[in-house]
Amino acid sequence: MKYTERHRLGDIICDHYQLLLVMSRFGMHLGFGDKCVKDVCDERGVDCKTFLAVINYVSNGDTSDAKEVSVTEMSSFLRLSHGYYLDFLFPRLRSKLVEAVSGADEKMSQLVIDFFDSYMAGVSKHLTYEDNVVFPYVEKLACGKSVDDSFRIVSYSRKHEQIDSMLLELKSIIIKYFPDNGKTNEMNAVLYEIFSCEADLKSHCDIEDNLFMPAVMELEKSLKKTKEA
Repeated sequence: MKYTERHRLGDIICDHYQLLLVMSRFGMHLGFGDKCVKDVCDERGVDCKTFLAVINYVSNGDTSDAKEVSVTEMSSFLRLSHGYYLDFLFPRLRSKLVEAVSGADEKMSQLVIDFFDSYMAGVSKHLTYEDNVVFPYVEKLACGKSVDDSFRIVSYSRKHEQIDSMLLELKSIIIKYFPDNGKTNEMNAVLYEIFSCEADLKSHCDIEDNLFMPAVMELEKSLKKTKEA
């Protein structure tokens, strides 16, 4: 199903609970009753076309509305996503992981935590670069301001790693080698969350690659034509 502005947001969330994260990263909170997407977006100050483009892509891979995306709205959405990862999800996961490995062999426990810390550092570096370099560049483009000719979004796109893959070795260590420490439920629960985190990060990267970056490329082309005219 392709969702439209007349669909009720509550029904959409019940169809695809993963869209709760998308909704919150647009700065939208719960408590919208039976209102449709357009009404909720208007009330919360969210660009409805961009919101629909994202939820339709996440729910069914539809990119037909990619040209409707607002790059400034997408920048805001992606910034809030980064804040969710760095300020909430990763610290929460680390805390749960520390609890799950406690009581096991000290060297193995420290190895798991060190891998997770290394992963967090790598993701933080990636997301901070986007916050400090990519998004300001895009925001200047959206305002029609001249930008540094040495940077183009395609150069960043080519370097865009699937940062979720950095979890592969950590998962392998836990699944294959972590000894029983009497906390099977705790470890299984945190491992499940790590798998969920990996899927969410992949979705995040896919949104950047298939919705955000193409929209920025189109804006670059448009401004270049205007400049040459």
